[in-house]
Amino acid sequence: MADAGTQILVLIVAMFGVPKLMSVMPDIDPLVMIVGLFLVLALLQQLGFQTRGASGEESQHTQRPKYRAAPEEHHEESSSVASTDQMLTDATRAMEQNNYQRAQELARRVADMDPESARAWELLAAAQKWQGLREEAAATVRKAMEIYEVESDGLRALARELERSESPQTIAMECEKKGEG
Repeated sequence: MADAGTQILVLIVAMFGVPKLMSVMPDIDPLVMIVGLFLVLALLQQLGFQTRGASGEESQHTQRPKYRAAPEEHHEESSSVASTDQMLTDATRAMEQNNYQRAQELARRVADMDPESARAWELLAAAQKWQGLREEAAATVRKAMEIYEVESDGLRALARELERSESPQTIAMECEKKGEG
């Protein structure tokens, strides 16, 4: 009911107080006075909402735990799937941004959480390869394929590439020659 009382008070002031002001200040254009009145009313309304917002936040904080309790009731499995998917997305983004260390960390965490995730093993091995850790990348691919029996086209391609005994510089020169020809 305080809202209705405030609104009525503002209307009474606008109807009776403003004409009194107009008679005192006759040199001011009435349109400017109307615009000024609306600005003052908007300011009062904004201050009123801010005051209510400050007191209303306390009541919202008491209600939030009730809403937060509901998602916690879900199985950990669904949250871990979401978190592994998010970590794989972040690892892919890190690879695209040439942040191989971050991609390696994220992919390793996902591979630890879900050893059957082919994408995690692919990202881990690729990050190691691009960091210059070819032997470690080859061991990662072998571990994924032999121990965890993970199969994917990406892992097979990485295995073929990493099994080559040539140095990366030789491979790069070979690819450059193919591009010139």
